[in-house]
Parts: sequence; structure tokens; C-alpha cells
Amino acid sequence: MKAGSTLVYYVSIANTSNLDYRLNPCPDYNEFLGPKVVIESYRLNCTPVAHIAPASTVTFEMRMKIPNVIGLGRTQLQWVLLDGRIQHITTPAQIEIVQ
Repeated sequence: MKAGSTLVYYVSIANTSNLDYRLNPCPDYNEFLGPKVVIESYRLNCTPVAHIAPASTVTFEMRMKIPNVIGLGRTQLQWVLLDGRIQHITTPAQIEIVQ
């Protein structure tokens, strides 16, 4: 990725319980780059998805603007689901920042 560009990635949320995971209220999420640098906090777009049925998975498209001030090289992207009804879910991925 180049600093200043927009990273498009996808996050899938699987419901491994035997109950519907109702997306009301719609949960928030944070995006981090590197060591605990919060890039943004958002609310999921739950309008098209009212719930996730048991044993089902829903995929959301994410977009993150890579800050202009980030250093070059490998860094970690972390996506964290924030919903007080369930345990926090953190998903890491490695990305490389280039000129």
C-alpha cells in the first residue's frame, strides 16, 4: 500500500453459536495500524443484515485511508469488533507500506 491511498479489505463474521447474532444495536469496530495507533472508529453497516443466523457467515467490505505520515515497511493492520454482548474479536493482517 502507498501512504495516502485507500486499502479495501473484507471482514467475515461467523456465528458459531446456536442462537441468532442480532445486529441491533449495530456494533462498532476499530481499525489499528502498527502498535496501537487507532486509525478510525466506525459502526458496521448493518442495514442490509439484521442478524447472522447460527452456523452462518456475513462478509463486510472495509475501507481504510492509509495515513500520509506512516513509516515505510511492514506493519500490522488490526480490525477489532466492539460489541459489549460478546467477547472482543481481533483480526490481524500484515500489510506493507511502500513509496
